[in-house]
Amino acid sequence: MQHFLHFPSVEEEMDDLINIELAMAMLTYQGGEGATPEEVMANYISLDVGRDVRFKNVIGLSGGSLERIKRILAYMFGADVSLSAALQDAGMRKRLARFIVNPNQEKGLPPFIRKEFDLPITWQELLRDKGHMSKVIRGRLSSRYAVRCGLALEADVGRVIMDAGYGFEKGRFGLVGKEIDLIAPSMKQPRILVMSSYQLTTSSAQTQRANEQKAMYAKIKAHNAKNSAGEGYVFVNVVDGGGWIARASDLESIWRHCDYCFSHASLGDFGKLLPQIMR
Repeated sequence: MQHFLHFPSVEEEMDDLINIELAMAMLTYQGGEGATPEEVMANYISLDVGRDVRFKNVIGLSGGSLERIKRILAYMFGADVSLSAALQDAGMRKRLARFIVNPNQEKGLPPFIRKEFDLPITWQELLRDKGHMSKVIRGRLSSRYAVRCGLALEADVGRVIMDAGYGFEKGRFGLVGKEIDLIAPSMKQPRILVMSSYQLTTSSAQTQRANEQKAMYAKIKAHNAKNSAGEGYVFVNVVDGGGWIARASDLESIWRHCDYCFSHASLGDFGKLLPQIMR
């Protein structure tokens, strides 16, 4: 197993996305001579193109979280108001701009919550600094990067199956009541059930996944016990990434509760095994 997997296609995709968002992120309009910081901020988040991106950038600069800002939006405007709707409304946008520039103006919020948002004094200069904004955007997209790496790992598993001469599908498998990442050779003729997971960092969801797959494997074993070898299912796990390496107990559970367990580096062994276990 490896702490990090390198998928060139994912790196290229993320670089392209960062460059697109960076083009939208740069502060090019300052509100005219004598504009107040609140007016500059309101103008910055008012442009139609990249409005949400720009708002997320200033939240990132302030050190606040998007999850928290959603709760603050509900406090300010009601639970039914979305971020996009608030940014399109001039009055709401102005109030949001005031909050971002000076959170203490929202006296109804607890001081602890207000202090989570601390926009640097030099925020206007930072919004014009490509290097700094690239870091802000990259940090905000880190979770998307992890997801894309996970999908790339799954795609590599699919290629191994296809290179061995078989097909595969993705879908909910009735026996276990869960969606299976790759079912080979097809949903109608299932033989191999593959679950693929890449974890860049640790997460409580790993324990949940390990427990779910333990229950899934118990159902598969019970089914297989009632049927001949050629009619049973083979349960395969493909896991990798530093998040799994750091969660040894969850990783061990994943490894124990399947028929075969592979990492990205050992997918070649999976390919060699396929003809032996496929109908």
